[in-house]
Amino acid sequence: MTLKNEAMLIRSLLIFPGHIDRFFRKAIKSNADVIAIDLEDAVPVDQKDEARESIQFKLSNLDSDIKTFVRVNGVRTGRIERDIELSIHKNLTGFIIPMVETEEDIVFVDKIITKFEALNGLPVNKICLLPLIEQSSAVLNALSIAKASKRNIGLMFGHEDYLVNIGAPQTLDQKNILFARSAVVAAARAIKGIPIDTPYIDIDNIKGCKDHISYGKSLGFSGTLTIHPSQIDIVNTGYSPTDEEITRATNIVKEMEVLRKNGKSISYMNGSLLAPPMLKYAKQILNLRNRVLSK
Repeated sequence: MTLKNEAMLIRSLLIFPGHIDRFFRKAIKSNADVIAIDLEDAVPVDQKDEARESIQFKLSNLDSDIKTFVRVNGVRTGRIERDIELSIHKNLTGFIIPMVETEEDIVFVDKIITKFEALNGLPVNKICLLPLIEQSSAVLNALSIAKASKRNIGLMFGHEDYLVNIGAPQTLDQKNILFARSAVVAAARAIKGIPIDTPYIDIDNIKGCKDHISYGKSLGFSGTLTIHPSQIDIVNTGYSPTDEEITRATNIVKEMEVLRKNGKSISYMNGSLLAPPMLKYAKQILNLRNRVLSK
């Protein structure tokens, strides 16, 4: 059972360093579906206090319709409880939890959030979670991690730490992360959640970014972690249905309705098989189109 995942559209999730205020100002003016204030890797150790202590001000100056996550420091850093304590706010959507390894990590975080929700007078389970899968243990435990909390709205994949963890190099074809990406998608979809792909780190390579998104979409991802505002429109377009997909989906729904009225469930359209699974996918495309249009 997950929270809010059916209503939440996440094609682009723009993450930025929490200690640099101008990045926050740019993020809230961007077209990103979701923004994420980073307290982890992007923040030097000697500036983590500054970053976390600015969270309340940032969240208090948000429009309520801007969905905002905070990426906290990992469970084993000794920093996560303080991160959560200073980030809890009525305008906070959720937390990204990095370096997750097992379901126990998520259970531990859930208890901390529950404590601070109560202390701040917030409804139970208001705050969502996106566990970040970036360790080999997490890939192998992805389903149990996904099921570990009702707060989980999906899973996110991070390839850089994953490659370091398995002792593999960065490669252009990214074949060495295919298994992990597929595992994250399958586990997220198993809880009817949102799978978010690893970022594309070459921000000047527009074609490479488009190819990365196209391939991620083909694997079943709903969106991708975005590290620069210049990527947002590319990501949003890439994870939105194309005109061709919408036309085909519309035609499939119409044709299957005719078949249903005639007592049939299988036929062909333009040489391709039409069957109930194709109808389900067509309806998914049209539902996504409607959600994009209503954003």
